[in-house]
Amino acid sequence: MEDVHFVEVAIPRPLMKVFTYRSNHALLPGVRVKVPFGQGTEVGVILGKAVPVQGVPIKSVKEVLDGEAVYSSEQLTLAQWLAHYYVHPIGEVLKAMLPASQNHSKKQYVSITPKGRESYLESTLAFVGESGLAQIFKTKNSYTLELFKKKLGLIESQELFAKWQKLGWIEVTSHSQVKTRASKSRIAQTEEAGMSGAEGAKTLSSRQAEVKQGISTQWEQRDLRPTLLFGVTGAGKTEIYLQLIAARSGQVLVMVPEIALTPQMTMVFEKRFPGQVAVVHSALSDAARWAELDRIRRGECRILIGPRSSVFANFADLSFIIVDEEHDSSYKQTVGLCYQGRDTAIVRAKQEGIPILLGSATPSMESWQNALSGKFGLFRLEERVSGKPLPEVKLIKVASTLTKAMKISGLESIESERLDEIPISEEVILELAENLSRGQQSIVLVNRRGYAYYILDFKSGEVIQCPSCSISLTLHGRSTRLHCHYCGYKTSVKSILEKNPNGSFVAIGYGSEKAHEILKVKFPLARIGRLDSDIASDRKVLSETLNEFRQGNLDILVGTQILAKGHDFPNVTLVVLLEVDQLLNLPDFRAGERTFQLLVQAAGRAGRHELPGRVLVQSTKGTSPILHAGLSHDFPGFVEAELVYRKAFQYPPYTRMIAIEWSSTQNPELDQMTKSVEKWLDQGELHFKDLKFLGPTAPAIEMVRGRHRMAMVVVGVNVASLNRAARLFLEDFSILKGDLRLKVDVDPVSLL
Repeated sequence: MEDVHFVEVAIPRPLMKVFTYRSNHALLPGVRVKVPFGQGTEVGVILGKAVPVQGVPIKSVKEVLDGEAVYSSEQLTLAQWLAHYYVHPIGEVLKAMLPASQNHSKKQYVSITPKGRESYLESTLAFVGESGLAQIFKTKNSYTLELFKKKLGLIESQELFAKWQKLGWIEVTSHSQVKTRASKSRIAQTEEAGMSGAEGAKTLSSRQAEVKQGISTQWEQRDLRPTLLFGVTGAGKTEIYLQLIAARSGQVLVMVPEIALTPQMTMVFEKRFPGQVAVVHSALSDAARWAELDRIRRGECRILIGPRSSVFANFADLSFIIVDEEHDSSYKQTVGLCYQGRDTAIVRAKQEGIPILLGSATPSMESWQNALSGKFGLFRLEERVSGKPLPEVKLIKVASTLTKAMKISGLESIESERLDEIPISEEVILELAENLSRGQQSIVLVNRRGYAYYILDFKSGEVIQCPSCSISLTLHGRSTRLHCHYCGYKTSVKSILEKNPNGSFVAIGYGSEKAHEILKVKFPLARIGRLDSDIASDRKVLSETLNEFRQGNLDILVGTQILAKGHDFPNVTLVVLLEVDQLLNLPDFRAGERTFQLLVQAAGRAGRHELPGRVLVQSTKGTSPILHAGLSHDFPGFVEAELVYRKAFQYPPYTRMIAIEWSSTQNPELDQMTKSVEKWLDQGELHFKDLKFLGPTAPAIEMVRGRHRMAMVVVGVNVASLNRAARLFLEDFSILKGDLRLKVDVDPVSLL
């Protein structure tokens, strides 16, 4: 009689539970299986053994898809935490943790290894007596997994198959892995070359050396609290990262917030550790990303550089984690599994008993408060490594963008608006001209991409909006196209004019595209480039533009906030911020923090090497204390005032938040759901005395992608209470009518 095994399987469906299935053989946790589900089948992940409930019918596993676990035990432990903390189905969490290419059943191959072939020659008994492995590999070295199962009867021999793998006699590979192994790994090539291309470590300043030694001592003493490295821009945080890596054994995860930072980080790390760096980012193909992750899994390289999703990678020997620019909002996923990459990295480090280092010139309020309370270790680098002062920052008062735009009216306005109407002050133009004459480079930052914010019908006072979102359409393509940056909807200005022949339109504001064009007119002989998310989506153009600027082939680089983060351009001595008011005026309690971070990070791009730097900030408001703190690089002064404000109004980091949103294409359904939520809140008031519920109310952007939105925010100090409230809410609203959808966002970074 065959043994029967019961296993827990996580299914990638929006269901907050796991399912029990039966199997005729033992299955390892982390292996994917095909199972019957509803009227069809699903690919699920084995979590472990299950205890069946008597009287409940249990279906059988249809097919085992993997010869070895796709998820390590560390990944499964992290997935359990993610599912619990972010109140998200475990099956969907596990699906999100794999590259898209690996979420589908792809061809895998079972091969006999050289060790297996030697064992076969030495002792055929072990093979002939155990299902005839010698006969299977008599004429071929490799079979597809499916064919190997048929030959071996694998569904009945999982333990034997695992034994052969453990002995190193056979291995399971994907097609991309076979390709990867066809050539020598980069780390092997580097070792053969004797590390001849490696760049030596730089001499640390006395303060850098103190900080490095302090961090090392903390880790040697097994003080594994997260460590916050607060260092002004240009203080040499990266060199400390590099020397800490060199001093330790094992693998390292280096997380960066933006794809734009990846080429520079890769270049710096490759110079120091040639052949030992793997890189992943969203611009890579699925196959290329999986190949890089597989090098890390197999221990073929030491360092993985990547964005927030890199925290899910499977390492052979992870020894510590670095989160660079830890404050950056790009670490927060805002759709699907709404996880915070930095926080997830902190939890992973704790689970695996390894150190984690967070670096920033403008730490998040949460990390800074954790450092002040002693929950995090704190080290400071408050001077630039060059000994040069931080750049001088000057505020320039300008008239409002709206006032300038109102001067342009008439149907022909969009096609014929005067180029000098963009509010770039004469002082900025003069400074740019002087920088050009000195042969030095400049960065010009604009808070928006596109040509103009939006177009307004001057007669009716109505803004041209996206038909599917409560947001204005942004002008692109030299005033010829209108785009929605939320859903991707596009139309032409010509079409708008044809539909509204009696309108009188004005273009309001300006974006990076228009600023780029104006500066090209102002400086016809200058070499001027542009870099924003429209351009950065093309990985090749992104790398080429950054390289051109770094090599001095561009004089001025115009772009959005993507240029303010982490770049090191030696010849940049002037940074101009053309617009900060819009960010400061957002109806969000984090608006001040983001504005300060932008000011300091942008200023940090200037004068990083031998030449002194200058920063010019245009603003319609000259009295904001946040602006003045940024102008003087006064992080301690800013954070002290900001924490007083946060505490008074009970905002994070003094509380935690969970945002719950429901949406529908139909207003009646949305209204009915909102009434049900209000009733639920009234009934549950006694159960949630330690929590505060804000809403339900419509968010500032009421409609996105044709879906009308309503939301409420749950605020409290006790994480367990917040988690319980969210779970009860999902349980009570598990059945939704029509096309209603629910979204739970734990620790939201924006409430818009």
